[in-house]
Amino acid sequence: MRQDNKKVGAIGEDAAAQLLRKKGYQILERNFRTRWGEIDIIARGKWKGRTLPLTLFVEVKTKTGDQYGEPWEMINMRKWQQVKNMAQVYLTKNGLGEVPCRIDV
Repeated sequence: MRQDNKKVGAIGEDAAAQLLRKKGYQILERNFRTRWGEIDIIARGKWKGRTLPLTLFVEVKTKTGDQYGEPWEMINMRKWQQVKNMAQVYLTKNGLGEVPCRIDV
């Protein structure tokens, strides 16, 4: 990956983390690594008035233009499966197997 792409990605991840904090989420991890890759942000917060907190796994896609579609269109089925696997590793490692969770792009 080119250095410029890394800088743009880091800016996007920082902005996403800041937005999550503003919405009341607590950032638990950033750049959580497993053998399948890394999850950019893992956060926890209230979820539509429910009592159990929501664990949120966020894959950040930062774009500098509108070329090649929307950010979520940059995630193929293989990447979705990798993110699901990484989320399961995190939940298991932290004893959170039965908590509500969501994957966002």
